[in-house]
Amino acid sequence: MKIKREQWEAHFFIDSFPNWECPTCKKGFCILESKSIVINEGLFSQHNNTKKHKSQSFTGVLMCSNSNCKERISIIGRIQFRKDYFKKGNAFSQSFEPLLLAPMPTIIPLLDEYPYEVNEELEKAFQIYWLDTSACANKIRNVVSLILDDKGVRKTTTKVKTKLAVTKKRVKLTLHNRIEEFKRKNKEVAEHFMAIKWIGNAGSHLTELEHEDILNAFEMLQLTLKNLYDDDIKRINSIRRSYTKN
Repeated sequence: MKIKREQWEAHFFIDSFPNWECPTCKKGFCILESKSIVINEGLFSQHNNTKKHKSQSFTGVLMCSNSNCKERISIIGRIQFRKDYFKKGNAFSQSFEPLLLAPMPTIIPLLDEYPYEVNEELEKAFQIYWLDTSACANKIRNVVSLILDDKGVRKTTTKVKTKLAVTKKRVKLTLHNRIEEFKRKNKEVAEHFMAIKWIGNAGSHLTELEHEDILNAFEMLQLTLKNLYDDDIKRINSIRRSYTKN
């Protein structure tokens, strides 16, 4: 399923706040209760008349639209003033930048067929999506390692210490090496894993990642998870292979 990227941008105007899928019932949508919004402003900002230099934070509540659920989701974030090109004279409007939601909506589906550890790490990645893109990228990279664990890809190998020594020592395989090993089983999925690894590496080396990079990683991960764990996909792939075998 394609990610609705417009729901996961870095900021939103109050009249275009996204209706995320309810993280509890998965049937309703999170509707912002506009009256619940509380805006806080620091002392320096209060004495600054230039809107683009104002610094504000906000808290609020969203409620699930499903009458059988009515889950309440807390949101906290910051406010910047940005030019609203839909208003006359390009006036500045309050731009709401989410930082944390609790409970957090899912960016990609978490299916029962996926290993528990994979879903758990994905939930951690969702929670810091807006707060820290680099840390989020690392969590997604960790998911790749967990999938390789589940698929039985070895974590270590033995190596001779020196050219003269007979004794071998066990050393850890890098994620890159493990993906290369998995490529023998599933080349297409391994190539997606390698791309996700590079995004995770960028996060590890303090490269500033855009939310677009994170969504790209999530989307590739979603495809690989479906290919590896979705019974219908595996069944169709098996049919395809039966016709294309040499």
